[in-house]
Amino acid sequence: MGSTEPVAGISKVSMLKKTIALFEHHESGDESTNRKSPARTSYDAITLERGVTQDPDFVNWASAVNNYQGDASCT
Repeated sequence: MGSTEPVAGISKVSMLKKTIALFEHHESGDESTNRKSPARTSYDAITLERGVTQDPDFVNWASAVNNYQGDASCT
């Protein structure tokens, strides 16, 4: 299978933020009362900072997948 030894660590993680959009509607034709219901939920990206490792296999893998060219979401 795989090793259970840790291969990398991080020293800082950004906060997890969740946003729930609200949908406003009227209850059964009653125009005098507005109701709000949850609609779409979205999550902000998290950031992992200051990676630390001494595992050359992990460094090689991270270098191979960490290609920012042409990926606008990674700027």
